[in-house]
Formats: sequence, C-alpha cells, structure tokens
Amino acid sequence: MSYIPDSAQFVAYVNYQAAFEATGNYSLFGTDPLLEVYSPPFAIYPSSVEYELGINLAALGAAQEAPAVSVIRIGLNDTRNLERALRSSPAVHRTELGSYEIFSLLIRRKELEVQLVSASVAISGEHVLLAQGAARTASIIEVLDAVDFNQKQLFSQSSARTALYASSGGNDQYLALFIAAFPTQVEGANIVMKTVRTDSGSFTSRFAFSFNSTEQARAHYDSVKGLYTGAKDYWLLGPFVVATFEYDLSKLADQIRGL
Repeated sequence: MSYIPDSAQFVAYVNYQAAFEATGNYSLFGTDPLLEVYSPPFAIYPSSVEYELGINLAALGAAQEAPAVSVIRIGLNDTRNLERALRSSPAVHRTELGSYEIFSLLIRRKELEVQLVSASVAISGEHVLLAQGAARTASIIEVLDAVDFNQKQLFSQSSARTALYASSGGNDQYLALFIAAFPTQVEGANIVMKTVRTDSGSFTSRFAFSFNSTEQARAHYDSVKGLYTGAKDYWLLGPFVVATFEYDLSKLADQIRGL
C-alpha cells in the first residue's frame, strides 16, 4: 500500500489474481481490455493484472472534483514494453519528474466504453499510474511522492492501521479492501473499512466503522445493525463497530465493486 498518500479520501484495492484463483473464473472482470492507449497502441487486459488500486485524493477546493489515480500492477516486461513505446512515440508529450516521466496521451477505459479521454500516465517498476481530469499530473506526482517519502502514506497513520486491523483481524490475506475517510451513511463514523477474504468455498466481507471513542461506538451500534442488516455477526471492538457478512463465491463480483 505504499502508493497511497495520507491525503487519500477513498481507496479501493482489488487483487485480480486472488479473485481468479478463488473462483476459478478467469472472465470475472471481463475479457475486454481494462485500459487501451490510443497511440502508440497498447492494451492491458484483466488477465494480466495482479491488482488495481483506485485512490481518490482530497479536492483542492469545495467546488472541485476529487482527483483520482489508478495504480495497476502488471508484469515488469509489460511495463517496460509500454514505457519503451511511450518514449519512442512522437505523439506523446513527456514531462520529466526526477527519476520518473509523466506521459500525456489519449486512453480508453473499460468503464468509459468507446470514449477516448486525455490522461496522464507514469511507470513505476511493475506499476502503471493513470489519472484523468484537470489535476491529473499533480495527482500522479502526489502518489509518486508517497512512494518516495514513506511518512506521507495513509497507512502510516494509526487511525488507518487500526481500522485495517479491526476489519481484517490482522489477517492480510484479503483479495479486496476499501476505505473511506469521510462521512458515510453511518452518522458519526470517521473511517469505514471493508475487507473481503475467501474462506473454504465462501467469502466474507467485514466492515469496521471507526468512532471517536468506545462510548460513541456503543451508542451507534444499533444504527449500524439497522443500516447493514443480515450480517453473520456484529460486535464492538474498542471504538469500532464491526459487521461480518458471509456469501457464496458466486456473489464475489458484487462485493469487490466497493463499499
């Protein structure tokens, strides 16, 4: 999680390979390209992705949309091939940033269907960093800074680490993770963390809602139960209310889409 700066407001991590292995379904994320670079032509398919990390950063102003960066881990040979193609293309504008280069180009994302959009792309080892929107280059720089300066990472904060522990029980073998560090439908919660893990032919989704104190968590326990009905169990863990849901593996695709 070294790519997550401490300004992140929402994080979505999905381990594609772990999901493939758990379900045996290698078309779980579809068979169309996850990302296509228009020129030079290059495509990243879900089957070649180890994991994807979506990061929403804090907006610079109340009227501005929160900038977002995707970090996609693929094989080192694939990132090197992409970097060579980008560097050799006269159609791609390049900006040097220390040991990195940020490329400005046109891409097509799977969820955008046929629409081409302007984007900034950077390569960091086996990772492709991608951002769209007006602040796309600044957003990538902020994420790269988190790689180079560990003290600026989200999980260097004790609040994020304890939320992860409450949600995962200390088990880091999860195939998806989501964290929101902003108000949600659970009134009074500071952080909401969700982890998804497989368990003997089924999987569990565990939510941890962080409050300012154990007393506040106890006071909001019933409201969490009322909003998140049907859990296998609910409990209090210090300043957290925790709810665990169990599902058949056929429901996995729905649970790894977000909170």
